[in-house]
This record gives sequence, structure tokens and C-alpha cells, in this order.
Amino acid sequence: MAEKYVDEVPERKEFIEKHALKDIAIARNLKEHPVHARKLRGNAGAYFEFKDMNVLNAHMSEIVPGGKSKKHRHSNEAIITIVAGKGYSILQKEGEPEQRIDWSEGDLMAIPAYHWHQHFNADVNKPARYLAIKNVPLMDKMGLFVVEQAPDK
Repeated sequence: MAEKYVDEVPERKEFIEKHALKDIAIARNLKEHPVHARKLRGNAGAYFEFKDMNVLNAHMSEIVPGGKSKKHRHSNEAIITIVAGKGYSILQKEGEPEQRIDWSEGDLMAIPAYHWHQHFNADVNKPARYLAIKNVPLMDKMGLFVVEQAPDK
């Protein structure tokens, strides 16, 4: 029987409508920027839609101490910079072995399109934050934007 993935797009759209900073030129002090719980993803986040940008946008995620995000993949590419904390991510291209990438504040990491990935906060005392710069607006305009969450095992 085929695994059934959870479509995150409807929850994501609702979250963005309620919480995103839209039509901005700058987002300041990302270490202290307010984030809001995303139950479906298992973390907290903030979304940024920059004025006159048609290809890129950004989101910040915060993972609770010792916590993790849900395993997911998306049709967009992402460049992630670690804003605060330390941890690791598990990446997996379909049909290939998992790859562990350890990270800490100041690091930069790439998430290719359609790679399964999950982020883990290795610090049990402090939250971890990362900022993802993504080509979601472009993928959405082309009708190709997808976000799938792996089923819980």
C-alpha cells in the first residue's frame, strides 16, 4: 500500500494570511522576531513577503529545545542560514541513503527541491532558529508548488 502524504499547502496559506509580514523591505532582529506555532509542522514560524519580489520569499522557523520539525519535502529549493542554536538536519533524495548535516549559528545549508528533510534542535536548553530563502512565489505562479509531509511512523 502506498504511503499517504499530508498536503501542507492549505495550512501554510492560512498561516501566512494570518501572520506573514507582507510588502516589506526589511525584517529586523531575526533572533528576537516573533514566531507563531505551526501545529502541523511541529515548530513555530514567521513568513516574510518582500515588496516587489516575484521569485523569492523567506520564512523563519524556530524549533523548541530538544525538538524537531516534521519530515517533509517541497517542490521549491531553499537556502537556509542558521540564525541561532545548533542541531542537525537529515536530508534524503528519493531512493538514496539519508545524509546528516550538523549545523550551528552562522552556517548556510541548501535544501534541493523534492528532497525529504527534517530539522532537529540538539540543544535541550535553547530554541534553534533558521531562516529559509525560497523560490516559492515562482513555483506557485507556475502552478508547481507542493509541500508534502511524511506520515508519522
